[in-house]
Amino acid sequence: MSSPLLLSVVGGDGTTIATSFQFVAGRFRHSISLNHPDGGIVDRWDDEAQSDNDDWPASPPIQQLSLESIHGAPTLLGVGQAGKSHWSISVESSTLDSKPALKFDLACRCRAQPFWLGSTYQRSHIMGDKAPILRMINVASLKPIVSETLAISCVCDPAAITKYPGTFRWSYLIAAG
Repeated sequence: MSSPLLLSVVGGDGTTIATSFQFVAGRFRHSISLNHPDGGIVDRWDDEAQSDNDDWPASPPIQQLSLESIHGAPTLLGVGQAGKSHWSISVESSTLDSKPALKFDLACRCRAQPFWLGSTYQRSHIMGDKAPILRMINVASLKPIVSETLAISCVCDPAAITKYPGTFRWSYLIAAG
């Protein structure tokens, strides 16, 4: 198993948001964690598991990923494919309300209208009920994306494009709550 690719951003109070991408069964799986200054994990989300046979996976099927320096800042760049569609991803450090954040920018080039497009996470760890938690914000609207369950998704509207082939794009911030 290869070493994970990591990207993190540290806030003024020492709180860190980090993402880790690990190559598993032909695709990169990733997690996002909010870490206390002492190193303990406060909150953690894992991307939704996917099948090699799924044309419209719950999270983008990234198969190649590299850590690059863009304008002096570390940035993760990746591509992947499922069915007849191609995905791309970039992840960069950011801030929201002076707190550390990660910006995810994704796209999918489709030959036909997709059944589903988006990014889905399952909360896998939370420390205490008063701890700061991760939150997801849609970059286009700057509105939070909320869920009453342990799963949260940033979904792209499949009706947004009527001519194919077409490219769908969605982006979101993961920030401390």
